Amino acid sequence: MGVKGFFYMIKKHFKYSHTTLPFYDYLFIDGNCILHYCIESFENAIPFCLNEVIEAIIKKMEELINKYSIKKKVYIVFDGIPPLPKQYCQKVRRENSDKLSIFLLPGTKMMREIESKIVSYFKSDFIEIVESDKDGEGEQKIFLILKEIYVPGETSLILSVDSDVIILAYILLSDPMFNHKIFVESSGFKITVNVNSLKLVLPINDLLLFCVLCGNDFFPKLEELKSFTTTQNMKILKMVVESNNKIFEDISEGICVLNCDNTKVLNYLNLIRWYKEYFTTNISKPCLPYDYEISPCCYCISTKIKSLKDNNEEVNLDIPEIQNYLQYVLQPNQMSNIYC
Repeated sequence: MGVKGFFYMIKKHFKYSHTTLPFYDYLFIDGNCILHYCIESFENAIPFCLNEVIEAIIKKMEELINKYSIKKKVYIVFDGIPPLPKQYCQKVRRENSDKLSIFLLPGTKMMREIESKIVSYFKSDFIEIVESDKDGEGEQKIFLILKEIYVPGETSLILSVDSDVIILAYILLSDPMFNHKIFVESSGFKITVNVNSLKLVLPINDLLLFCVLCGNDFFPKLEELKSFTTTQNMKILKMVVESNNKIFEDISEGICVLNCDNTKVLNYLNLIRWYKEYFTTNISKPCLPYDYEISPCCYCISTKIKSLKDNNEEVNLDIPEIQNYLQYVLQPNQMSNIYC
């Protein structure tokens, strides 16, 4: 899940949490981050050669595995079929794209061939490949594994550019009995974050709300904040950390500025509720995706929240049933591509 400004915020405002260790018990590699990184340099190659891409992926993974001192095991984890709100995001991203990276999805011919070669090359007692045929995003799978292999006092390093790995680490560490040190490295920002240290001053609810305000794979950024600079976004974060009870009301202009309709606002609030539950329980219940390009305005969000609370109402919307993941995410002309 990409949240604009997330790692920048941590790098600039939570420097004390940037630490590393000489060795770790476990290394987790977000496989899809590596796939997208490697295929980018081959997008315009004529002719395009998938075997060359796979060689580059294997070389990059080897480089990462050899870079760190790992005592027990390495896990390379790939995304499976995600929850419906994320599927909608994938669909929108692929609507007008002709990039070959759009076929890096569970079940495509490209993905099956890449995984087959990686499994054949790496699989051993020391390296385990968690393939895309298991449902769920890679980050969710990583934390399910951490629960399964848990031994008090051990350490794990997670290599990922996605902000949700930090959120999920918070969830595990919220259990006082879970005595495990978790580090997350973002290559783009060249930092390694000690999540145990970070969570001491940045509570999970504040972190989730920041991700909602700034936009992510499930929500567009709040429309009133789109013109804000990074410095202004940091001021919003400060507001969130200090007091988030009235955050939408405080940002709003006191009137509806976007001509919001009721269904749109309910859709948005329902997704916020799902989002919080998904990232605090690791359970994905059925939820309607937010299928609007822009967010409701803060005035309508805050007014509807107050109305729902005053009347003790629940948000209930019908959830469509997706029969075929690839047919939903990809366009008909993309489905006929040789790599699909």
